[in-house]
Amino acid sequence: MLISETAPSYGHDGEKLYICKHCGRARIETIPWESDTTGEEDETIMRGDVDANGSINVTDIALTAAHIKGIKALDYAAIKRADVNTDGNVNVTDIAMIAAHIKGIKAIK
Repeated sequence: MLISETAPSYGHDGEKLYICKHCGRARIETIPWESDTTGEEDETIMRGDVDANGSINVTDIALTAAHIKGIKALDYAAIKRADVNTDGNVNVTDIAMIAAHIKGIKAIK
């Protein structure tokens, strides 16, 4: 897959966002770097809570699906929250995991 860096964006934990030129899918890659923090822990994110409203619901599924279909791209932080299985890609597997969480089948950890 041809991946092109667009508007370099680094997370607090050394992650960099890449967007595919052809399909618009996002991938997050961890990049080693020297931390200049004082040892404080970074904010934790709630995987699956794409809109960061404090709960995982059907809106999160809709936002993730719109991103995958190329209708409306998620920002860096939302992509990180939408990547439920932490494989570096936001795809239908993440939607299935969010849906399973909402239905009470399997909780997102």
